[in-house]
Amino acid sequence: MFHCLLLASMLALAGCATGSSTAGGHGRITTPKIVGLDAPRAPWVDEIELRLRQGGFSVVRGVGRPYREDAPGGTGATGFHESMTRYVLVLDGRASLEPSSRCFGRVFRFDYLNARLVDTRTDDMLFSLWDSGYSEDCSPFRGRLFSELLDGIQDAWPAR
Repeated sequence: MFHCLLLASMLALAGCATGSSTAGGHGRITTPKIVGLDAPRAPWVDEIELRLRQGGFSVVRGVGRPYREDAPGGTGATGFHESMTRYVLVLDGRASLEPSSRCFGRVFRFDYLNARLVDTRTDDMLFSLWDSGYSEDCSPFRGRLFSELLDGIQDAWPAR
C-alpha cells in the first residue's frame, strides 16, 4: 500500500509545472491586436496560433528573419529585416510529439517553453514566460502553459 501511495505522489509531482512569467505591459498597447509570430513550425505552435486567433488577434508569421549583407572588403554583417508588425511573440520550446508522451487531444508535455512578447520599435519585453509541464489540463496532472501565455499577451492590451 505504501508503494502505491508513493508512486501516486511522485506522478502527481511530475506533472506540476515550474517556471515563471513576467509582465510589464499591462494595458499599454493601444494599437489593434496584431502579433507577429517568430517560432518554429510545430504542432504546438499551431495550437498557440489558433488560440491567439480565437482571442481576437491577427497573427503574422515569418517576421524579423535574419539576413547577411556583404560589405566591400569581404566582411559581412548580420542584421534583421524590419518587422512587419510592431509586436512579436518569440517562441522557443521542446515538446515530444510521440503519442505515448501526449495527453488527450492537443495537450503537449513540454520539456521547456520560453515565450517573449517584444515591442520591436523600443526593444521592450512586454511579457515573458518560461516554464515546463503540460500545455493544458491532463488529469491528474496540472497544466496551464497555453492559458498563462495567452492571458499574459491579452493583458498587454487594455480590456475592451
